[in-house]
Amino acid sequence: MKWFKLILDVTIFILIAILLFVYTYKENEEILPDTKYPIAVTDWNKKYSKNEIYKRIDQFAKNENVAIYKSTSNYTNKNVDKDIYVFNKSKAATITPFNAKYNIHYLSDDEVLKKDIKGSYFVKDKNFDVSKFINFLKEYGVTAESYKIDHMMIAVGVIKQMNIVVPLSSLLIVYFIYYIFEKNINFKAYAIKYLNGFTLRKIIFENFSKKCTYWVTLIITQILLTTSVLWILNYTGNLDLFILRIVLLSCLFILTISVINLWTFLMLLNLNIANMIKGKQHFKTIRFINTVCKSILLVLISNVVLEITSVIKDLKQIK
Repeated sequence: MKWFKLILDVTIFILIAILLFVYTYKENEEILPDTKYPIAVTDWNKKYSKNEIYKRIDQFAKNENVAIYKSTSNYTNKNVDKDIYVFNKSKAATITPFNAKYNIHYLSDDEVLKKDIKGSYFVKDKNFDVSKFINFLKEYGVTAESYKIDHMMIAVGVIKQMNIVVPLSSLLIVYFIYYIFEKNINFKAYAIKYLNGFTLRKIIFENFSKKCTYWVTLIITQILLTTSVLWILNYTGNLDLFILRIVLLSCLFILTISVINLWTFLMLLNLNIANMIKGKQHFKTIRFINTVCKSILLVLISNVVLEITSVIKDLKQIK
């Protein structure tokens, strides 16, 4: 069962890395890296010319001592993924997309005049007064609004797109069944420990340092392998943020299954020590539960393997 648990944990860690990869890819399509204020320009009454408005925005950016980025996805040139124009170029920061192969074309003053004023604008400076900028645009007949990137919706969209709601749910059920199975086969050992003065708390936290070492080793291995794969594939933009996120997600996963494990320990509260030592209590039920657990595990794992195979095929379609 230890090998089964290791394979299960490794599978989850791989799945976390895959999901985070797709999420980060989608996020980079939505916004520029390190954006603090995304702004959507939705209307323009054409009272002022495009050239005049762009000059005014550039002057506004200089007065505020920030760079304002106008970003447009390019669907006509196969060699370019995104067109960007920078207002107040002296304050422009290097844009490092998640995908190092992602081609960014910086528009000239003449080229930007061919683009629609409406679209997405981004500011990276956290001290920027976004409401002041929106009111400024309004004076020139341009309607704009600041919005927040809904990271949760991006995550939900990735999960739905990858069709992994069922695999994720199945894996959580697999963990629950595994821990029940583990408690069942160790019932008698737990009873003996009770008889020798072990409390439930002491049983739960037995070998705690070894368990911590196990999880830390898995996380470090995950970081090293994931980082290596990303370097090979040239996905090196904001790698520090990616690593931070993968550590946080992995810790959240560990916390979740720890709660599941703790929950299954509650069945030990009803142990009758004398009957357990004599083998007179629970064992018919245990055999039945073990058989059922094995059957359910087989079905769930088969389903998860099929779904993960489908996920990997979908990943190949990402450019």
